Amino acid sequence: MNFLNATTDITFKKLFGTEEHKNILLSFLNNVLNRSKKDKIIDVTFLDPYNHPDTPENKLSIVDVRCSDQEGNQYIIEIQVVAQPDYIKRAHYYVARALGSQLQRGEDYKEIVPVIFIGIVDFTLFPNPLYSNDFFVTNKECPNITLDYIEFHFIELPKFTKTLEQLETIIDKWIYLLKNAETLKTIPEQLEMPKEVCDALEVLEQGTWSEKDLDLYFRAVDTERIIRSIQREAKFEEKIEVAKKMLARGLPIETICEFTGLNPDEVKIIQ
Repeated sequence: MNFLNATTDITFKKLFGTEEHKNILLSFLNNVLNRSKKDKIIDVTFLDPYNHPDTPENKLSIVDVRCSDQEGNQYIIEIQVVAQPDYIKRAHYYVARALGSQLQRGEDYKEIVPVIFIGIVDFTLFPNPLYSNDFFVTNKECPNITLDYIEFHFIELPKFTKTLEQLETIIDKWIYLLKNAETLKTIPEQLEMPKEVCDALEVLEQGTWSEKDLDLYFRAVDTERIIRSIQREAKFEEKIEVAKKMLARGLPIETICEFTGLNPDEVKIIQ
């Protein structure tokens, strides 16, 4: 069996953005958001992923998956594999647009419903070891007092290092699948339950995809590979410039290596 990478736009939307596989999205949402039986999401309606601007001058934005639950609460689920320095601002913008577009002229503010953002990224966002970070608006002095209309949940794949044998929770299994699906050759015992995780792997099995969709998938993978390569080259060039400045100041090679991440041979070549 060959499984596709779950983090391309085309595979992510096929997993979490279609009526056909709605059960997969429900399991993912309930586990990422740690929903109890009392506030469990039992159904979703898919919404237009385009945040249409109010005027031609405003910015059009497109999200990967946008939906609402049985209570009307809205969810934005985003996958981002190429590092973006303004990603947190982008997340705020998406939520603000989703809130701002809820009311039509003459409607009352009581009609506004919460917007919950879930971002899965393949780069590091926050300077802590946690691979899952949740943000709520709370009172600084009394954390039990909250403003309940926006939430942000971020999953950083590079920080997740658990092996199959170390998976403890269902959300562990979801994150493992997102990070490692394409490395698997069979569905491992640890991912056979819950059923939705196993279903997700079956969706990602290459043999079930049409030639047309596979062509789109491999194009997306190639594009991502090119962008990552460009980013790596740009970062390496920045490190070279920093090393040159440190050498000009007479700093030892060991210090330059520690600061830039370059190895001693690279620094000596620059020297």
